[in-house]
Amino acid sequence: MNHYNLEKVDVLDLFAGTGSITYEFASRSARSVVCVEKDSSHSRFIRKMCDEMNLDGVSLIRGDVFSYLKKSYQSFDIIFADPPYDHPLLETLPDLVFATEILAEGGQFILEHPGKCSFTAHPHFLNHRNYGGVNFSFFR
Repeated sequence: MNHYNLEKVDVLDLFAGTGSITYEFASRSARSVVCVEKDSSHSRFIRKMCDEMNLDGVSLIRGDVFSYLKKSYQSFDIIFADPPYDHPLLETLPDLVFATEILAEGGQFILEHPGKCSFTAHPHFLNHRNYGGVNFSFFR
């Protein structure tokens, strides 16, 4: 995150879960944060926390990430995805993101994934980082 002036960045948080990534970007003054979460209890929690923390600029989409990717009309500078590690479509996410215009020119897609997955052969792959067993692949 420290590579960006976040006040000029639009962020998409896919599989938002309890919203920690959303809160992090919003609290650092991202221009806008859209989070997508299918689970109704997680969505209610995110909405409640955003209200309590007065996080302006957060839009919550309660729905399926894959449906959202197919119909999104907005582009984002940073897209972060933390799908369930056993999700059957996890390995298709980079292709789905790059098949649309959802990632702004020069933007970055960050995918959290299990260590057994490797995306190094993907044409948009930048690098891989491991933080204590948590794996992130970066794409541009």
